[in-house]
Amino acid sequence: MGKHRFINTSLGEIMLVGGFDYATQEHFCEMYTGDNYDDYLGDINCRLDDDEDKIMDEIELALLPY
Repeated sequence: MGKHRFINTSLGEIMLVGGFDYATQEHFCEMYTGDNYDDYLGDINCRLDDDEDKIMDEIELALLPY
């Protein structure tokens, strides 16, 4: 597993794993939750070192239906 970061949300703790798409040259983070962080929630448009407010905005947009 690559670098990761944990964020506390109203849905519980989410682990972010940083990624880079070489085709589009864009950074992204994969979101995981669950007992062993093995439940994939989706990708968000951010970097691991972005400030927490930006990351929380992206998480809320991605999880809005929940």
